[in-house]
Amino acid sequence: MGKFLNMAVKYKFTPKELLSKAAKAEKQVLMGQGAYVRKAAMSSIKKAGKKRRSSKPGHPPYSQTGLLRKFILFHVDEDAHNVIVGPKLLSQGKHNIDGGRTIPEILERGGSMRRIVKYKATKRKPATTRRVRVRIKARPYMMPAYHKGLKDFARKFEGTIT
Repeated sequence: MGKFLNMAVKYKFTPKELLSKAAKAEKQVLMGQGAYVRKAAMSSIKKAGKKRRSSKPGHPPYSQTGLLRKFILFHVDEDAHNVIVGPKLLSQGKHNIDGGRTIPEILERGGSMRRIVKYKATKRKPATTRRVRVRIKARPYMMPAYHKGLKDFARKFEGTIT
């Protein structure tokens, strides 16, 4: 018959080291995920062109000034174990938005806002300004990017802790 081999293996397990590696891997994956979602959202927003046209409802918005596209940022919150991706809150200008929502939120989900419109002077009327309610249909850009990033999110964790 065959000979048996006796073997003893010593392994030193340090939970502190394992947790440190897991935290580092988690941060790397979350940073990668945040960067991916940010890039996907930014690339979905196209320039409006010379005619400054608007996008069709249900499609990502066109960029009129470039600010929305430029100020999509992400932040990894290590304490909460998540990543936050979205547009930075900028000055709302002369817009009065219903419900305290921001312009990027209205673009994402749809809504209404009041806007100051200037009317040029004519022969019969002097130049005037009026507040006009504008209804905006949803032009999602963040949620499609989020769902696009979810496809292979779990796979990014494979092989991160060695």
